[in-house]
Amino acid sequence: MQPVFDPRSVSRTVDLQCLDVKAWACFQAQSADCGDRRLGRRFAVILADLANRVGASIPTACGRWASTKAAYRFLRNDKVSPADLVASAAQATVRAAAGLPRILVVQDT
Repeated sequence: MQPVFDPRSVSRTVDLQCLDVKAWACFQAQSADCGDRRLGRRFAVILADLANRVGASIPTACGRWASTKAAYRFLRNDKVSPADLVASAAQATVRAAAGLPRILVVQDT
């Protein structure tokens, strides 16, 4: 089983780039209701690939054709809905913020 990212274990002064991307991706994907454990794992892999290469296209982020094909299959799967993926991210944010004394929500438009 993958280690679970515990946001409370992170010092306020830590550089967020040093966090383990796989642990973060698993934490983010935990709440995703894809209807299948394999799809949940695939979601975590896709998140980690995209987080490792922010701004890159899916083929560039995935690196290999097999991973790219798996990502596109995941996104086309009828069991996967954009609403569920967004809800999963929202739930992960709530879990990460739980117990923190103050949360700043900064927006730049």
